[in-house]
Parts: sequence; structure tokens; C-alpha cells
Amino acid sequence: MKVKKYWCVICAVFFACVLLVGVGFVVMYMSEEITYGAKEEREVLSFVVENHEDARPFQEGMQRAFLIQEFLVEGMISRFILYFDRKDLPQRIGPIRSLRSYFLSGIVPWSSALFHAGGSPDALEQALTFPTLYAFNGLGLPDHFFRDEYVSAPHNLYIRREHIEDLLNDKKLIVRNFSLFPVGGFPTGSGATTISVQFFNANHNVTYTYDAVGGAYVRQNGKVQQNTRPSNILILEMPIDDIGAYGRLAMTTVGSGPALLFRSGKVDKGRWRREGEHQPYHFFDASGEPLSFSAGQMWMMVLPTLERVDWNP
Repeated sequence: MKVKKYWCVICAVFFACVLLVGVGFVVMYMSEEITYGAKEEREVLSFVVENHEDARPFQEGMQRAFLIQEFLVEGMISRFILYFDRKDLPQRIGPIRSLRSYFLSGIVPWSSALFHAGGSPDALEQALTFPTLYAFNGLGLPDHFFRDEYVSAPHNLYIRREHIEDLLNDKKLIVRNFSLFPVGGFPTGSGATTISVQFFNANHNVTYTYDAVGGAYVRQNGKVQQNTRPSNILILEMPIDDIGAYGRLAMTTVGSGPALLFRSGKVDKGRWRREGEHQPYHFFDASGEPLSFSAGQMWMMVLPTLERVDWNP
């Protein structure tokens, strides 16, 4: 009987240790994520990153971005703008890709240093007109941007952390209080643990699956599960105004429109509003109150219509 009693005690201690270790890992994970939502002053850097299906396996740095914006470009595929706190840069970022003018409109209120590789003629011209923005074109900076010989061109242009710092060495960046996404409260909407976004090609469709243990979403883009775990999926409806030369898109990023916020496995319907090109976006729930977000990475998608979004409890 004593042996049996001792074994029971040993088993109880063992399982208690396992539980404590598991809780420790969860706390560590949450402590890393919560820094994204903290109200703090930051020097914010932004990077245009490719999302062509051939580039996805080679994307780097996304998991460290506190904000990712996703816009459509030519061919109705998407492209990313990654935002980082200067103090929390990954070892390298890429593949770096070209700039569009409607990207700039969203970048300027939040970031004062932009890294890209070429761009549409209007975007390259506009990038020079913002006095608060340093725009670094990687196509003209071969000593700082590099092409990875193991990745096929043109999806192989990257920049390393030390070269970013070298470019910023003599630049005075604006320090911003990045509390634009207020953190707190609990979502009140209906269940939404699986989110489907239909693009114009199966290779670009996106599925988000909520991971209740980590409190974040797993993103599947086409056939690739991308290396990022956003805690918030914010989708804005922003119609395409025109499709011009070379299939380049034009859209108005000032004004207002419907929005969907997915967090903690639920969805809230609301609206976005932006009063000017030098002003940030603001987000409101159905009653007109500011939306609250979860601590963690923010993923902001821009689509011509929210009819392309579906979800299941």
C-alpha cells in the first residue's frame, strides 16, 4: 500500500510540473505578443514585401512586424507593407518589392522610413513630396539591399538589419506614440474561428484559423502557411476607382467605409474612417464607439468589397 501511495505522489508531482511548464510557455508567448499592443513611443519603419505565390516560401521578417497592411496590386494579387519598431527589427526582411501611391497614403501617418524596390511612376514621385518620410529605393542601393542567389528573381531582394541601421545612421526619425489600436475589453460579436477570403485566383485565397491556445490566427495563403500569427484581422472595404496602364490600380484611401474585425475567435462589424492623407485610420463599432483590439500583431486587409469574406463559428 505504501508503494502505491508513493507512486500516486510521484505522479501528482510530475503532472503538476508539466502543468507549470505549460503555463510558463503560454505566459512567455503572451508576453512577447503583448508588446505589439502596448502604448509606447516608437520609431516606426515600413517595408513593401512581395506576396506573389512564388515569393511566399521565401518571405522573411513577417512574424516580427507589429502591423501588416495588405493591398491589391496588378493582376488582383496582394502585396504587404510591414511595420516594425526600430528596436525590434528581424535579422533580414524581404522579398522587397515595388511601391504604389495608395500604399504611401497609408504609410505616411504611421512611419517615417520606407524601404521599397522601385515603384509606379506616380508613387516614386509622391514619395519625394512628404517631408516626414525617408524613402529608400533598393534598386539604387546595391551596397545595402542584396539578392539572394538561392531565390529566383525578381522575388529575391532583401535587406539586413545592419544595413537598415546604416541607412538610418544620419536620419532623424519621428518618434510616434503608437496607441492607434486601443487594447482591451472582450469582443461581443458572433463566433468566427475560420475566416475565408476569396481573391481572384485560388493561389491567392486566404484562410485564417483561430488557435485558442495561442490567442491568434494561423494564416494559409494559397498553398503556403505563412510565418505569422496575427491576433487581430481587420478587413476594410475600399473600392477600386480605376484600373489604368499596365493594370495598375487606383483607390481612394480617405473617407469611410465598412469594416470587419476578427479577434479572439469572434467578429465585430464596424466602420473605418480617415479624414486626410496625413491622418491615420480610425475604427468604430456598429454603435459608433472606437473598436478595441487584442494585444498582438495586427493584420489589416483592404478589399474592394466585404462580400469576398466569409466565416464560420
